Amino acid sequence: VRIALDEQALEMSANEFCLELKRGSPSIHPSERELPNGALVFNTFSLQDGDAQQIARRVREIVAKARSMA
Repeated sequence: VRIALDEQALEMSANEFCLELKRGSPSIHPSERELPNGALVFNTFSLQDGDAQQIARRVREIVAKARSMA
């Protein structure tokens, strides 16, 4: 799964977004291969039940935090 980020609207780079995912709870580690293109990539083969919901929750939290700081 590839999530393209609007870095300008978020006022946050894909790398910064990735770091927020890693620092959070649970710690989420997307592939970094698309970071230079402003995107996060998640390998669905390694996901377990409930992981997708946790990733979605953390992405929403980070976006909400970025919007509140803008």
